[in-house]
Amino acid sequence: MKKILFTFLGLVLLLGMAIPAAMVTAANDGGFSVVNTGPVENPWVYDVSSGSWYTDGTKSQATPTSSELISPQIPISNDGPLTLFFDHLYSFEYDGTRWDGGQVRISVNGDSFLPVTNFTQNGYTGIITGNNVLKDEPGFNENSAGFPTSYITSVADLPGPFSAGDTLQIEFLAAWDEYVKGSLPNWEIDQIQIYSGSSVIFSEDFNPNNPPDIPTLSSPGDGATGVVLTPNLVFDYFDPDDDDCASFEIVVDDDAGFGSPEIDDTVGGAWPSPGSITYNVTTPLAPDTQYYWMVNVSDGTDWSDWSDIWDFTTGIQGGASDKDEYRTHEDVYVNATGFPTNSPVDVYVVDDGKWHDGDTIADYGVMVMETFTTDSNGDIVNERLWRHPLEVGEYDIVYDAGPGGIPDGIYDEIPDLVDDPNHPGFTVISTPVGGDVYPIDKTAILLPWLISGAILVLAAGGLILVRRTSRLR
Repeated sequence: MKKILFTFLGLVLLLGMAIPAAMVTAANDGGFSVVNTGPVENPWVYDVSSGSWYTDGTKSQATPTSSELISPQIPISNDGPLTLFFDHLYSFEYDGTRWDGGQVRISVNGDSFLPVTNFTQNGYTGIITGNNVLKDEPGFNENSAGFPTSYITSVADLPGPFSAGDTLQIEFLAAWDEYVKGSLPNWEIDQIQIYSGSSVIFSEDFNPNNPPDIPTLSSPGDGATGVVLTPNLVFDYFDPDDDDCASFEIVVDDDAGFGSPEIDDTVGGAWPSPGSITYNVTTPLAPDTQYYWMVNVSDGTDWSDWSDIWDFTTGIQGGASDKDEYRTHEDVYVNATGFPTNSPVDVYVVDDGKWHDGDTIADYGVMVMETFTTDSNGDIVNERLWRHPLEVGEYDIVYDAGPGGIPDGIYDEIPDLVDDPNHPGFTVISTPVGGDVYPIDKTAILLPWLISGAILVLAAGGLILVRRTSRLR
């Protein structure tokens, strides 16, 4: 039987009911069970191809038979009335007499099943008179409207009262007399919903779940280099059933075997299919290190297989210029790479050679602070950080560049470009007497002398001019 698309959503909208994001939803056969009485020829069976339950009944057993399709226990979370919606089609024997039929029943807290009779839409067609368990009771009979190509939606108020903490079971009871039956299928159930007020507490469409496709990694590109230490890891999600991504697991390691991952994080949410999902690494990775990463995703029922493994290499967030040692009056420049592009980075020189990442900047003597904007490659290129250092000592260069380039008050050291076993970012030593005077200092040192000399020359020239004028008189 070809599965007919269900128009229940349109009915819900007409009735003004809302479908919340969270509900109890079964999968596949819904966990329903079947109980048969007598030699039923074709009892209830789940059809994975159509995503529905159906029964073809009994034709010639010379004895009454019945088959019950029973839901699992459904928890009730709120006090108040419940409304049942179900999508179905049927054909029970009728030749002017209602020989066979179908009936819906419920059980509360494990008690006996009782008939559902208060239908507000597409209810029972009459009283069953054949020799079976439904004799003299109301039930579905004849052919449903549109049979066998379309479903109808039946709506019924369930007999209560119901209280939070109760459990409920739904039963679809099909019954046949000794001989003959309707067309096939005798009864098919395609979809069920139960409402408490405007909230869905149970929904089952019996469709087999298809797991999400294997996610496709997107960024950073495979083999990328110079990647920032807090990268955005981006991958694409697709689910053949259009289910949202309910969670994903992402693993990042500097070992291709993922023996001891730096990141192994499972994140929950609701990301639409198809779509792109971004995971932001908030704890900085190590600079100049090759990392491997992979992802798998879940639609809330099944997990995909793991993605391909991609790798990227972080940039070197480099040290002060290319030197470990400076002399007094020698400008300190900083070159660094691996930051977010076109973003501000606060860079400090602190008076300590043993910086620990994450320390509070106030714990150290700040010698100077500058804010630089990285270029389109995420680099700081040859920026003067400290002009004319005068104090001899050991110093570190630290920065504050949070995720996305937004300073967040977390300070980390810019590692040295030149390996330094003594650990400080750089040292400043005294310029020896008679030692080199750096180009930037020559102007600074000579300019005052040049200005003073010019003033003296001008002054002397003025005195000479005055004396010559006096002699002429």
